[in-house]
Amino acid sequence: MTDQLATTIDTNALKVSGFDPNQVGEQKVQLQASDTSGNTTKKEVVVTVKAPEVKPVATESKATAPVAESKTEESVAEKAVETPAESTTTENTTTKSPEASEKAASESTTANVAVAESSQETIASQDASTPEAATVAPTETSILRFAGSTVPFIQYGGASAAPSSGAGAWMGNGNVSDGAPTHFIGHNPGDFAGVIGLSVGSAITVVDGSGNERTYTVYEVIDVTDDGYNANDPSDDVFPRMLYAGGERISLQTCINDSVNRCVLAR
Repeated sequence: MTDQLATTIDTNALKVSGFDPNQVGEQKVQLQASDTSGNTTKKEVVVTVKAPEVKPVATESKATAPVAESKTEESVAEKAVETPAESTTTENTTTKSPEASEKAASESTTANVAVAESSQETIASQDASTPEAATVAPTETSILRFAGSTVPFIQYGGASAAPSSGAGAWMGNGNVSDGAPTHFIGHNPGDFAGVIGLSVGSAITVVDGSGNERTYTVYEVIDVTDDGYNANDPSDDVFPRMLYAGGERISLQTCINDSVNRCVLAR
């Protein structure tokens, strides 16, 4: 955009109204710009907002560990009963003295007891070696992690105040791979109290609703009035660069008092 002298007007001087990046479809947007001479012009343009592409999230399938089949005590008992029966049948084909028969019966009983004990030891060994299915911890979704805290967030587009607990995605949806910004709001005192302690270089991690995770680095910390201007420089309109500039970014906002908010921008 240029003025009457064909001088390019800084885009930071451009006022945008009537634009909602969360509303899919055509929108009539009003643009207003002023040059260095104080001349002001307005123009209405039509902007088309396309729905973001949703990428499927692959889920890992874990195989269940095989469970070794073990013999039951009934099987062991049947084996113990069958063993003396076979021994008795063989011995009855020949006539033996009472002493010999008693000795053979004693040896058969001892053998049966040994077989039962050996089978029980095998079962115990198989049970001990059977691997248990690994327990997989559930994946956390829709959370923010910063300053040692984990804060859940909900979709809260355009609400007049922050949710009573956690955080709200006031603009954007928290998706970490859609190439678009998300603005989160929360209470201080409350779950967003830690925002006050963030500074340039601090890390903020977002896990979106699909379980995808991204860590952002803070590049600007600024106090902003409810009207969207820098509390320390009333000529600095913060909203355009915080809310409307494109790119994969996030911003966090919490109140300092009734009219000034701490805002943290990260990418």
